[in-house]
Amino acid sequence: MARLSVASAADASGSARGPMWTFSAAFETFLRPMDESELARQDDRARDPAGVVLACAALVVGLVRFFRLGTWSLWIDEALTLADARHGLEGILNPVGYVAIDRVAELVGGPDEFGLRFLPALVGWACIPLTYWAFRPFVGARRAGLAALLVALSPWHLYWSQTARFYTMAQAVSLVGAGLYLRGLAGGVTRMVLAGGVVVALAAGLQVPAALLLGAMVAAPWCLRAFRLSVGARGERGAAILLAVALIGAIAAGSWLFDVWTTYLGNKDIDGSAAAQARSIAHLVLTTGFYVTPVLGSAFVVGGVLALRGREPMPALLVLVVLIAVLGAIVASLFVRVTAQYLFVLLPWIAVVATWPLSYGQGRGVRGLHVAYLLLLVLPTAAGTGLYFFVRGGERARWRDAYYYVMEQRAETDVVVAMAAPIGEYYLAPGRTDLRHPREVAWLDKHRPNTAEQWARSGRRVWIIVKPENLEDWQVADRENFRRFAREECRLMKRFPVDVEGRKLDIEVYLCEGLEGL
Repeated sequence: MARLSVASAADASGSARGPMWTFSAAFETFLRPMDESELARQDDRARDPAGVVLACAALVVGLVRFFRLGTWSLWIDEALTLADARHGLEGILNPVGYVAIDRVAELVGGPDEFGLRFLPALVGWACIPLTYWAFRPFVGARRAGLAALLVALSPWHLYWSQTARFYTMAQAVSLVGAGLYLRGLAGGVTRMVLAGGVVVALAAGLQVPAALLLGAMVAAPWCLRAFRLSVGARGERGAAILLAVALIGAIAAGSWLFDVWTTYLGNKDIDGSAAAQARSIAHLVLTTGFYVTPVLGSAFVVGGVLALRGREPMPALLVLVVLIAVLGAIVASLFVRVTAQYLFVLLPWIAVVATWPLSYGQGRGVRGLHVAYLLLLVLPTAAGTGLYFFVRGGERARWRDAYYYVMEQRAETDVVVAMAAPIGEYYLAPGRTDLRHPREVAWLDKHRPNTAEQWARSGRRVWIIVKPENLEDWQVADRENFRRFAREECRLMKRFPVDVEGRKLDIEVYLCEGLEGL
């Protein structure tokens, strides 16, 4: 094998030609694709000690999901999880997650911040060994272990593991499906391919955007042909049957899918202009880049290029699944507002592809590059975890602090008007769970932009709790009118800052003494 001979030459004659020649030869070896025999040897290392160490480290590090689990304030979606679990299941398209979170919260002490987040955190931790299990047969223990460690350390994964929503649940189920699907394709076992597709469809039942992953898994084996690659005749037979079953399933579930789309369109639609579509796509790209992080995203690009150059079908398939799912999200963003969270199920796939350069080469110089590459991936991610806990405050707006401040300051006849009113109802009326219909807090949002001013004109003192970032979604005239009102008729009483680069999570509390007669 030519590539191995380069590494051997570097080891043998590095002292004669100098360290720069050794590094150059190692780097050339690092970038050159493996031949089939070397790939087979590396992937046969199912019990690679380094891979086992990385996987065990990932399991231990993953326990940080339970650290400060109840420290952060609820945010709007978490409050609505509780409200809908208790009062709104009839209209919910994916009720299983709501019920599961609510039941587990009761088991661990009730629906406080810790209880509501316990199940997502537990399942988020389970995503770590599932990442290792799903991909190890196709990328080897070392790369699967590193991918699991990257998932364990990811601040994005931490955030959703500490959120009372269903994203980690959907990801865990999708990883089970992915492991079955990939094993079925590689082994030519049709029933495993189908089982994997069915399990990923169940993940879409927990979190609808997981359907993007299912669509990508259906399409990817056929897109391999564009690269003159194939999963083999038996694998393609399983892929063809999965495609047929998916089409039949889509037709049978057509009414449900239509309801999902129209519901989402009603909540997240854009105006259809070219400028709005461009902004929507840019929003998807920027938020995905922010949460995946530039380091991991760049590593995915490098790993993806190397995997496609390597002429091996399974690594190339992993790359294509991610690319097709992202393309589907971009197409959807032409019609509705799509954010990075809808691609969260792809994070383990992205992490695995990012580790692919560890497949390349042997020898002292190449091993050094492998260690450097591993550190390049792990250290910034670990730093992000530290920032998440100790600087960024869990990347949550401090709604609880703001509401408790108002609770301590307000008089009995004062009115509280706030964005994210269900959160205020949760904190100001302990025990109430019908949070979509608040009694203690009046709604202030883009649909009700004049609530604060209307209450102020009644002559009563009005406390106004605002997240300025949310004003960007308002109509321009409504936004400017509210800012004028806050500036001219109110006093800024307190600001609750959160230090997160690229995001504006600060909460502001205003007081208006009343505008009666104006």
